[in-house]
Amino acid sequence: MKKEILNYILIIGISLTMVVPNIRSLDQMIPEFIYYGILTALSLGYITFFGLGSIHTRSLAKSPLSISILVFFSISVLSLFFAVNKYESMIGLSKYLIIITSVYALSILMKNIKPTSFFILIISLLFIETTKVLYEFFKLYDFQAPLVRHPYYAGFAANVNVTAFSILFKLPFLVLFFQKENVSRFIKIFLILLFSSSFFGILICFSRGALIAFIISAALYISYFFFFRFKMINYWYKKVGMIFLTAIFTFGFYTFLFQNAQNSNLGNRITSFDLEDSTSSINFRITYYKNAFQAMLDQPLTGYGIENWKIVSIKYAKDLMQYYQVPYHAHNDFLQIGAETGIIGFLSYIFIFLYLFYQLIKRISQEDKIHFDKDKYLPFILCILIYCLDSSINFPRARPVNIINLSLVIGFLMSKNFKLDAHENI
Repeated sequence: MKKEILNYILIIGISLTMVVPNIRSLDQMIPEFIYYGILTALSLGYITFFGLGSIHTRSLAKSPLSISILVFFSISVLSLFFAVNKYESMIGLSKYLIIITSVYALSILMKNIKPTSFFILIISLLFIETTKVLYEFFKLYDFQAPLVRHPYYAGFAANVNVTAFSILFKLPFLVLFFQKENVSRFIKIFLILLFSSSFFGILICFSRGALIAFIISAALYISYFFFFRFKMINYWYKKVGMIFLTAIFTFGFYTFLFQNAQNSNLGNRITSFDLEDSTSSINFRITYYKNAFQAMLDQPLTGYGIENWKIVSIKYAKDLMQYYQVPYHAHNDFLQIGAETGIIGFLSYIFIFLYLFYQLIKRISQEDKIHFDKDKYLPFILCILIYCLDSSINFPRARPVNIINLSLVIGFLMSKNFKLDAHENI
């Protein structure tokens, strides 16, 4: 019993990395990573002291996912010898080591945690994050001149894009939990209000990428129920339909509150891809993608060294740089990792996500068994897809807020060997 309580304390402690205060640091991520590293070290010490991971470690060692993660990390270590700035590479490797070991620790700590408890954890984190965003919003809101995409709307994160994607990452778990049959009316009301508040938080962040990712994930969610739950049309109408009606209502509420704001049209925000303007963000991103891809081709075997893109990018983007602004990130984690570690590192990193998708889709496509609930795998597919979309236009691997989300999900899936309890309905 005491061990179970300690397990929960460590899991919750790691989960709350996002609330770590800035402590006057120039970079908010530094105290977050320090806290993350300390909690991970404590978790490993606890696991080692009580001998909790011996059997689980042997099974993990045979997993293609674990092998791919270790291959990626090994290649990242090797890239250190070819790095322009080895100090930066060592800092980057220490962060990767924290992330990988935390996933391992979480996979052990979550071994006896049921899917329902995991869903409650994610929803609780969503509540904390959304509450912070709304608090900052209403503190600044002025009906006559509402502020659009204000930095304070970022809540615990340092950027509104980070916050929007972090909220969106957690929403699929709330939506499926809302569909549980044995949830009280009071809980359902709370969940629908939280969904509305969270979606509103995404809207006020005004993140084009998060809005597009929301549309894609919503379309996939509808498609899933159309193909796998078509015979249960009443169930679909009552459960899923209620969520989308709430989303429409929330969108209307946003439109009303921002009717006096300039440049607050969400439709324009989503569709405003000005390819003719060389200074537009979309053109800068395309250029970054081309540069990172070219860098990977220039050093296909060794890469330029993990975490060295911020230095090497000067070589490729010197004609675009203004006022000594250096493109620290390629705004595409996959291509940046390819530029830093070479083609093998690039492929091993991509394989991690492909394997996650493969295992989860395989579980859904399996022949239905008695009491086997396919739906519980859907939020995991959607949240990983959302993370991949984020990785394609931003750099979530450098943000503890986003990394914690992914670590919790991968750790939980590894703890169950991708087999969620068939006798526990979500």
